[in-house]
Amino acid sequence: MIAVTRVLSGIWPTLSVNLSLNAKALSRNAEISKAYVEDPLVHCKASARFGTELQSVAEWVMEHPADFAIPLLMIHGEADEICPVKMTLSFFEKVIFADKELKIYPGGYHEPHNDIDYEQVMVDVERWIEQHL
Repeated sequence: MIAVTRVLSGIWPTLSVNLSLNAKALSRNAEISKAYVEDPLVHCKASARFGTELQSVAEWVMEHPADFAIPLLMIHGEADEICPVKMTLSFFEKVIFADKELKIYPGGYHEPHNDIDYEQVMVDVERWIEQHL
């Protein structure tokens, strides 16, 4: 899909591509997934150019973790099927800036702030922000 999108980006950059996001992979809370599917403002399409640019930026970021030099809080659901936690772990381990923290929520899905343990996520984010004020 990435290779095809890159080719299409050069030929037909505005072509809409279906991203096929699995709404059930967002949260263990069925109401969140249902709300996502029923939201008229949510769609699963992106232009070929958007896909190419997003992939390029993601690759650049993964190649430059040592350049990250601001306080960092990363949160991730352990069972995220959309963005595997191993990518977050890999990036985090390579960040050399000392003020960094990683919170991985056991069993958590793609949107920790919308998952069943969202209250703990909000407590953790609030604590981190207060420490950095």
